[in-house]
Amino acid sequence: MPDAAQPEGHVSCPANLKPGANTYALRVKGDCMSPDYVTGDSVIVDPDRGPKYDDFVVVWDKDGGAVMGKLALAPPPKSIWSLTEGNALAALLIEEQNPPHQYLIHTHEVAALHVIISKAVK
Repeated sequence: MPDAAQPEGHVSCPANLKPGANTYALRVKGDCMSPDYVTGDSVIVDPDRGPKYDDFVVVWDKDGGAVMGKLALAPPPKSIWSLTEGNALAALLIEEQNPPHQYLIHTHEVAALHVIISKAVK
């Protein structure tokens, strides 16, 4: 989760986005989401917003790693995220833009799903 990272500084967030108290920023590494987000961009992430179809998101795994992508489907209800029985696994369908690619992340491996609300103001 974000508190494992060392702060590098502060960024500004447009006031009209109404960021929540737990909002944080991350620096983008890689160009899988270009042209929207490229290496070096800072993104503003609000963990208190509910993710929905077509949102850009950060998916935190239980080991503290994170990936950025776009939700290609609405996320399943949190109540079934820990399901691991039989063939019934809940998953997130994540889309990358460069090159276009979709992949599944099983929700029982996800620690958190946070919505990217904007690029940081430079």
